[in-house]
Amino acid sequence: MASKRYRVTIRTANIRKANTNSDVSIILKGSYGETAKRELDTPNFNDFEQGQEDSFEFNDTDVGVLNSCTLFLKRDDEHDNKGPAWFPEWVKVSQKLGDDQYHLMATFDFNVWLGEKFDTNPHNWEDFATRTV
Repeated sequence: MASKRYRVTIRTANIRKANTNSDVSIILKGSYGETAKRELDTPNFNDFEQGQEDSFEFNDTDVGVLNSCTLFLKRDDEHDNKGPAWFPEWVKVSQKLGDDQYHLMATFDFNVWLGEKFDTNPHNWEDFATRTV
């Protein structure tokens, strides 16, 4: 199957304690299938800070017409059975067309706290939310 270059831009809400230092991953699903679960991280940079937009690029299988996006938040061992919650506001997914040209495939409104389940179940190592087009 053909490979495509994706750009994922995530806005963390500009509300108190909306940021996270935990691992964040994503899966994109479409009419042809889905991407691998991709960790989103910029080395030596504080991603997912309050009010911040972060962009990540990766190559993966062509998913066709994009129809859903799942974000995953992994619990951080530093927080003694409590994970830091994170509030992603939205996710924009684009596909690279050429040199510095991208086509916006979809915008997903999340507006949800991820990580709240960590407080009620100490064995829950990951929280997630899915949004569809």
